[in-house]
Amino acid sequence: MGLFNLQEPTVFYGFDQKVPDWDFFIKHANYAKNLGGNHFRVFNGYYFVVEVFEDEIQNTIHGYQDFYNQINSNHDDGIMARPVFLISYFNNIGNLGKHKDPTDQFFWNCIGNTIWDVELENGENMRYVLSPGDMIAIPANTYHNVSSATPRAGITFSSNRKADS
Repeated sequence: MGLFNLQEPTVFYGFDQKVPDWDFFIKHANYAKNLGGNHFRVFNGYYFVVEVFEDEIQNTIHGYQDFYNQINSNHDDGIMARPVFLISYFNNIGNLGKHKDPTDQFFWNCIGNTIWDVELENGENMRYVLSPGDMIAIPANTYHNVSSATPRAGITFSSNRKADS
């Protein structure tokens, strides 16, 4: 079992302290908004930036290639979906709602603090508070709810490995 062969939620405190700044996120948000279509979405006060520059992310995230290779080597189809930026300029604006994703999710918290409430398979609820530089890994089909404790920005990576239903 590799580091990213997820069986349960895992937090990597201090995953990468060299985080992008607000200017980085704003630049990409403006670019995506100008593209139109589904590249820039707003939901419950959160901005989702779907179109990003892959090569710039590789240059921004220290150890990105190692991270990418570890995920790819431990997932069935060896492919990771494009990164998605999640931005909230407000704190206490609510949350994204309790939900589950069909793929493993890796969220790198870059700016601000994020609260993750995660429901484990045994029904136990766990709360994780992420600070800049922390990453949380959530296995596919795990219920979770995310809220902003402060204005924040982060990058979500998802594997294309589908969990057994």
